[in-house]
Amino acid sequence: MNDHNIKKLRNKIWLSLWVSFFAITVFALTTVYLSQATFHRQNFQNARRNIGRLEVEEMLDGDVFQPGVFVIESTLSGQLISIQGDTTFDLDQANEIRDLTRAQASSRIRDRFLWRVPTPFITFDETYWFFTAIDGHEIDRMINQEVIDEVMDEVVNEVDADDRNPLNFPIYDRVIYHLFWDATFVQHAIEETRFNFAVAGVIAFALLGGVFYVVANLVVKPIEFAFERQKQFIADASHELKTPLTMINNNLSVLRLDEEATIASQKQWLDNVQFGFDRMRHLTTDLLTLAKLESQPRQDNVLAFDFSQASHWVVHSMKSLADVKDIDLSHEIQPDVYVKQDAEKIMQVMTILIDNAIKYAGVGGWVDLQVKRKRHFVTYTIANGGSGIPSEKLPYIFERFYTVDEARNSEHKSYGLGLAIAKVIIEQAGGTIEANSTLNERTTLCFSLKVAES
Repeated sequence: MNDHNIKKLRNKIWLSLWVSFFAITVFALTTVYLSQATFHRQNFQNARRNIGRLEVEEMLDGDVFQPGVFVIESTLSGQLISIQGDTTFDLDQANEIRDLTRAQASSRIRDRFLWRVPTPFITFDETYWFFTAIDGHEIDRMINQEVIDEVMDEVVNEVDADDRNPLNFPIYDRVIYHLFWDATFVQHAIEETRFNFAVAGVIAFALLGGVFYVVANLVVKPIEFAFERQKQFIADASHELKTPLTMINNNLSVLRLDEEATIASQKQWLDNVQFGFDRMRHLTTDLLTLAKLESQPRQDNVLAFDFSQASHWVVHSMKSLADVKDIDLSHEIQPDVYVKQDAEKIMQVMTILIDNAIKYAGVGGWVDLQVKRKRHFVTYTIANGGSGIPSEKLPYIFERFYTVDEARNSEHKSYGLGLAIAKVIIEQAGGTIEANSTLNERTTLCFSLKVAES
């Protein structure tokens, strides 16, 4: 994975988060808006279903109307009778309103046929009105003279001319009540809600874009960090392997110059080859150890072991190295401390820390080891004299291939992997490891583990 792929991954995560949460936000806002709109409209729909002819006739007879409510009274044949209620509309306007209701009724039928939501109101004079039509009582409608004449011409031989009174020819019609509620404030509230939610959606779209861009960067950052560490690891490993390989190659080239020379005469060059080989073996062993530790999960089926006794064993095994450099290796180990961990790995950490302390204590220096139990934890502390570690370099000493002093590490055949291995082992064991140093005085490394309860 290169930098371009990491950037593409970040953009994909960002876009996925943005689209997903924006869709959720829009869905939530739309749901709230539709619920409010439905609530307002449902109130009018309930009123339409519950009101009946008698209630309308009582309103007309008693002239008691609620604010924003009026009734257009007309016949089924289309003749306007009256307009009453909370309105300033005249009969001409009432006729226009009634025509709008008829057109709206037709459009509702069409909308339902086309699976569309019908519009629940009409618009007139820049106002919105919910409406319903209620059948009234039957009435006698007077037939005009032209109709009477046509009828009389057909029945002239059967009906006496004196009986041409229109009242003798009643044709029944029906009253229709068109009841209207002023829904302007409701519609304005719905439109305002829609506008506010649209603005909220746009703001959320912009804000979420910025927020999720930051989130995407945070998500990708560990991947990018791991990728950079991998690149650095490969570069460092290649560099460390290149040095002994070059040494071996150069010394072999010298050996080839004198093919008749004896092994004894070429011992210097052979020793150099062996030295390079040993460095490569040591490096590859540490690399394999580190790779295995990082790939293996923590083992829970381990047994408790005597941490104090293991500390004594490691100290005694390392004493010869201290004696060679005339180093005073002292120790104070609290007895009978047990931990439930992998004994071999924990002893490997002890060995790494003591070896590291002996290397950098200097000839004639000192190393001090202390093992103490503090309540539920045991602390293993190793300190040594010497030049110490600068404070700005201290946070990096547990990283792979990190070396405080290249020249000094080359002298001690160090590759900067020992402390990295120790850190992985302790952290997998659920413990902590840390270091502190005072220049030209002392350097202290310690780790803590939870003790095994007896």
